[in-house]
Order: sequence, then C-alpha cells, then structure tokens
Amino acid sequence: MLVKLMVTGTSVTVEECNVTMGTIPDRKYPYTDHEGVAAIFNVEKTESSNGTEAIRANTIEGNVNKCLTAIEKGLKKASSDCTFYTILAVMSVFLLYIISSLEVPYGLGLVRGFVLVILTLTFGYAIWSRLILNKMEENGLINSQKDMENYLLLLQTEMKTS
Repeated sequence: MLVKLMVTGTSVTVEECNVTMGTIPDRKYPYTDHEGVAAIFNVEKTESSNGTEAIRANTIEGNVNKCLTAIEKGLKKASSDCTFYTILAVMSVFLLYIISSLEVPYGLGLVRGFVLVILTLTFGYAIWSRLILNKMEENGLINSQKDMENYLLLLQTEMKTS
C-alpha cells in the first residue's frame, strides 16, 4: 500500500503499514479486539507538488472535526460505561450481603458457595473495569481530543498565513 500526502511543502508517504498482533497460531481469531498498527513513513520537504494532487487544508479541517465528534461520542460512552460498572459493583456487593446472610438447607450450600464466588468475581471485574480500564480509555480519549484540537489550531494558523 502506498499513500502519498502533500501539504504546504511536505511530502509524506506511507511505505508500509501492518497490524502488529495478528491471529493466534492455528486459530481464526486474533489475540485481542484492539489491534496495534505499525507504519513506516517517509517524510520529505518539497518545493512543489511534482504532479501529486495536494490535499486542501479545509478538507483536513473537516476530517479533524469528524475525529473530534467521534472522540466526543467515545467520551460519552466511557461515561455511561463508568456508571454501568459502578451499578454492577454496588449490586454485586448487595447480593453478596443478602445471599451470605441467608440460611440455606443442607443440600444447597454448594450452590450458595458457587453463587458467592460468581458474585465476588463480578464485583472484582466491575471494580477493575471502572477504576482501571475505563480510566485508561477516558484518559486516552481526552489526550487524543487535546491533540486534535491543537492540530486544528495549527492548521487554522497555517491557513491564515498562506
């Protein structure tokens, strides 16, 4: 795959682009649902476009605005996920308390123990997702949003000077 981009005297060519994880050996599914991407770029200063069609700054600005919209949707989703995991953790603790305080007949002790283990694991998963994974996702989205906003300001400054 070869992609060439020219903006204000700079030529950027994608020489190579690959996913980094791939699939598990002897399986059809990947290691994770989050794929890393490795790319090799060739960046050169140019004096003219040399026949390559230049991408207009307003097109790039529109794409950046689309990215900002997608990031905003992601932040709203992260916020609702945070609420979901909080409710799941509270419900798990509540059910743990209720079930552990109930008297059960002799034959149902094993079932009760199994339910308590499942609820404990659910509580742990909810807390882990809420405090660690959700925060990582939220921080990544916030930093991406700041980067896009800074890039948009830089682009608008470049448009005014040219």
